[in-house]
Amino acid sequence: MKKSAEKKSAGKKSAGKKSAEKKSAEKKSAEKKSAEKSAQGTAPKPEQKKQKQPVAAKQTPAKQPAPKQPAPPQPAASPVTSVTSVTPVTVPPPAGSASEQRLYNVLIGPIVSEKSTMIADKHNQVAFKVVQDATRREVKAAVELLFKVQVDSVQILNRRGKEKRFGRTPGRRNHLRKAYVCLRPGQEINFAEGVK
Repeated sequence: MKKSAEKKSAGKKSAGKKSAEKKSAEKKSAEKKSAEKSAQGTAPKPEQKKQKQPVAAKQTPAKQPAPKQPAPPQPAASPVTSVTSVTPVTVPPPAGSASEQRLYNVLIGPIVSEKSTMIADKHNQVAFKVVQDATRREVKAAVELLFKVQVDSVQILNRRGKEKRFGRTPGRRNHLRKAYVCLRPGQEINFAEGVK
């Protein structure tokens, strides 16, 4: 029994020697790397974690107030004041801007069905598939831009996709957003001609 206990303790001592040798080899390699970095002109990075300084310890330079400028002279108050109305001026965005690109992407395509043909004849309306986040104003601007017609009104509806099963797996078809565009009298969109 004494021999087995001696072997165990000897094994522990030799394992301790090996780990100490590994640690010293790692220290030497780290010293070599730091010497190489200092030769290149960069300072070696400390391997210890930096301690965070409290926010209150940071000092910010005190801001000096800007010199005050004298206020412009006020005109004398007149007994009668005139009010002028200012009409807002809308400037169209430049060609090729982001909003114009958005308008080209709003309409996905026309809906051609019996119902859409009937409403086109009866109510002078055209049905379009549009992107999910399209607004009435965007649809109106897109139709006027692409087809060079005047739009009277736009109605938008969302059709939820049907729940379907694929074997044991439940699924759903895509949602669809439709826009019914009512054209002004005398205006017409002919899809056979294409986009102008």
